Amino acid sequence: MADPSHGAGYVTVRYGAPGIDGGLAPTGHVYHQDTAGIPGSDESDDNFGASLSIADITGDHRAELAIGVPYESFGRTRRAGDVLVLRGGAHGLTTTGAARYSQATSGVPGSTENNDVFGSQVRLADLNGDGKADLAASAPDEDSYHNQGSGAVWQLRGTSTGLSTRDVSVFGPKDYGVAPGSGIGETLLG
Repeated sequence: MADPSHGAGYVTVRYGAPGIDGGLAPTGHVYHQDTAGIPGSDESDDNFGASLSIADITGDHRAELAIGVPYESFGRTRRAGDVLVLRGGAHGLTTTGAARYSQATSGVPGSTENNDVFGSQVRLADLNGDGKADLAASAPDEDSYHNQGSGAVWQLRGTSTGLSTRDVSVFGPKDYGVAPGSGIGETLLG
């Protein structure tokens, strides 16, 4: 595992426990990109866990966890970013079936570019009212208008099998009526 002090990042999950002062178990589960089952590998400055959101994507009453990794690099493409999703299981989160989404994922419009920082912000919420949480993921430095920092937000729909890469919606400056360079997605409110 890369040294967390060098920005690789990690997430600690503590579950509720009855009878414990404060309601949380004293120890937690630590996840990072060298955890078995999680796609990718720990690298300095990936910023794993920069943004987090938890909700039920599949409608099975078990919450999934979306983890933003905005400085993830793909080959020579630096700081492109991605989002990892851990599935909810009978005993909490599981790395079995963990999924990775980026602008390079088949079905996701846009292309992976240097410094897009996809996954800077992630939010899971039922945006279409079907009882399954959808993912909103931002890339505030997306270069959709050849102007670094225009930004964009992607929406992937939740289904009974996980997030779908069919009919992905992308919203940029033209959709919001703002000027290029606005940094759309620097903040996503939940």
